[in-house]
Amino acid sequence: MTVCGASEEKQRCMNKNLLIVFVKYPAPGTVKQRLARHIGAEAAAKIYRQIAETIINNTVPNNAADYDVEICFDPKDDKHLVQSWLTSSNRFSAQQGNGLGERMRNAFICAFESGFKRVILIGSDCPDISRKIILQGFAHLQQKDIVIGPACDGGYYLIGLRQQREEVFQDIEWGTEKVFQQTCDKIKAAGLSFGLLPTLRDVDRVEDLKYYSFLEMSAS
Repeated sequence: MTVCGASEEKQRCMNKNLLIVFVKYPAPGTVKQRLARHIGAEAAAKIYRQIAETIINNTVPNNAADYDVEICFDPKDDKHLVQSWLTSSNRFSAQQGNGLGERMRNAFICAFESGFKRVILIGSDCPDISRKIILQGFAHLQQKDIVIGPACDGGYYLIGLRQQREEVFQDIEWGTEKVFQQTCDKIKAAGLSFGLLPTLRDVDRVEDLKYYSFLEMSAS
């Protein structure tokens, strides 16, 4: 059974590279829960909206041949909201699965089934993700099996594969400071090569806001 949906056909891709961006519609009370406890649900949702828009704007490829972009949203019933919010020529698809690891794994499966050869997945928590970072990631995947971008909090903001490797998403303590190290241990145990990108900062806690003045304005 395919995770891409019964109505979707496999397609021949113009590009070999795909960037997947995981997003949620920024409804108050559904995003940035840790921030919301300190600054309120409305302010947290505004901050999440700004971060997601910043990432998507900053990762638009200069050259259309560099990579395609797919907005992968959750929950699936929010498709019309996400499309009206992030109006663009990007692809849109719903995340499939019951947990973060399963949803990420399924997104990669669908991308490879569609014909892409190198796939990078990012979240919508790190304002410093840029086109340059994405291109560096795809450059790593020319030589390495996996590329990963560590986050300051012990997680990661980016992971890229050039073939499906389900084990890197299994038995990971998602949402903890162990995510990056556990993932690296999985990669090493499988005998895979990997490249590292610069360490960047996610915005998950109120302390993180001091690093981004444009987000502090939203929280005030």
